[in-house]
Amino acid sequence: MNNLGGYKSVELVFIDELSYFAVTSSSGVYLRKSKDTQRLLPLRQSGASVDATPKNESSGTLYTHKAIISLLSAGVDKRLIAELEQVAARGSILIATTNNNEKRIFGNPNSPLFGTFAEIPGEKPSDFRHYELSISATCIHPALTLTE
Repeated sequence: MNNLGGYKSVELVFIDELSYFAVTSSSGVYLRKSKDTQRLLPLRQSGASVDATPKNESSGTLYTHKAIISLLSAGVDKRLIAELEQVAARGSILIATTNNNEKRIFGNPNSPLFGTFAEIPGEKPSDFRHYELSISATCIHPALTLTE
């Protein structure tokens, strides 16, 4: 599921920060964080590509949940850098809010998102220095809708 309208915000939640995660029969999810933390990522304009691509396998349909997110360097502090450097070792989910205020969940506790976080210095003087978060997981479901 790709959102052509873009994303207003993207929040990263590590799996060990979840106290409750339940999928409903209508492709929704209830979740509760164990800590009252909110890790909103400082997105560059049109800097979030988040989708769940289906692939038919002999055992059924699998979905590749993938996010490539460009972050404004001005919005990234030392604390956030330290946290995002853990995406290779700590599983996570994303809560992506569309411009229509629909919240979609990518990844889950059984299939968490893992990946890389890197500084992108730019190749020429006119390029903007920024950071890039690239994470993915293979799941048995499409992106889920957050039920609040």
